[in-house]
Amino acid sequence: MSNELKNTFIEVSDLKKDYQVRRHFLARPATLAAVAGVSFTIEQGGTFGLVGESGSGKSTIAKLIMGAERPTSGQVVIDGHRFGAQASASEDAWRYRALQPVLQDPYGALNPRMKIGNIIAEPLRIQRWKQWSRHAGNPAADGAAPALANSDAYARRVAELLELVGLRADYAERLPNELSGGQRQRVAIARALALEPRILVLDEPVSALDVSIQAQVLNLLKDVQAELNLTYLLISHDLAVVAYMSTQIGVLYLGQFMEIGSKEQVVNRPAHPYTQALIAVSDPDSGLDDDVVTGEIPSPLNPPSGCPFHPRCPRADSRCAESKPLLRQLGPAHWAACHYAESVVQVHENTDIVSAIAA
Repeated sequence: MSNELKNTFIEVSDLKKDYQVRRHFLARPATLAAVAGVSFTIEQGGTFGLVGESGSGKSTIAKLIMGAERPTSGQVVIDGHRFGAQASASEDAWRYRALQPVLQDPYGALNPRMKIGNIIAEPLRIQRWKQWSRHAGNPAADGAAPALANSDAYARRVAELLELVGLRADYAERLPNELSGGQRQRVAIARALALEPRILVLDEPVSALDVSIQAQVLNLLKDVQAELNLTYLLISHDLAVVAYMSTQIGVLYLGQFMEIGSKEQVVNRPAHPYTQALIAVSDPDSGLDDDVVTGEIPSPLNPPSGCPFHPRCPRADSRCAESKPLLRQLGPAHWAACHYAESVVQVHENTDIVSAIAA
């Protein structure tokens, strides 16, 4: 699949990740294909949204891109830096600073015994942050190497980060249990921004928050992205959240893309029954019926033959069970893996899928 963007910053090519697992102690290892050859690109300053049910491979893709796991095959290119099954220590060190995660649970992500200021400053201390002139009061002379930061420089940087995420500087003296869930997630975002990353990997960043707080955090992420020109990889099971945040969307099922394209194409012209089911769940007024998709996602240890979605698909026939459809282009910035995509596609230009979030 070719999905080139003018300002491609991240390019994922035929990424695969297999695990060898045993069903029981004496059994022979079986291959679990968690990610089965996905390819996509993310433009500089853009947001790529991965959406799918639990077990679809979303978090595994995030781990592969961040370097927490090594791919079985395929590669990730980030701003010209190539990462495959093997990577040098220097390249990994660059990636660990360029990419930072914001995790799902703001309650478990923060050390309850550390003050907020120390939590935010921790990555600066670990990485031996230096006083670059943009943040320190005493910039190094021209041509001289920047000095290691002192406690005053750390405090100024922490105050700056707290302000960036909409919290007062005095929050640095508080403990996590003195903050609400939304405030804790803002602290987690501030910590992720401490080392000036270029990419944030957002793994279900609002799913643990009250609905009333979700929009505030999503809007904060949008504002920070615009101000710092950040690139986002967003992971969510909620298509409404993905549609609200993303410029490109990939619909994942059993480690494979069922549909991928621009937000406008995927949301307004869904060409795969699985995408239509996700839209129907997020937008009951879309006119799409979610009741026709039943059952649960199969085990990747025993994937179905043919189309991986065919056991749950209301439109499946014998061809779907026997022949696996490949991603094929349906139009500009729009691909789907369905034998009958042209007849399945449903146009609903006035979908209100993001209304609950935008409100």
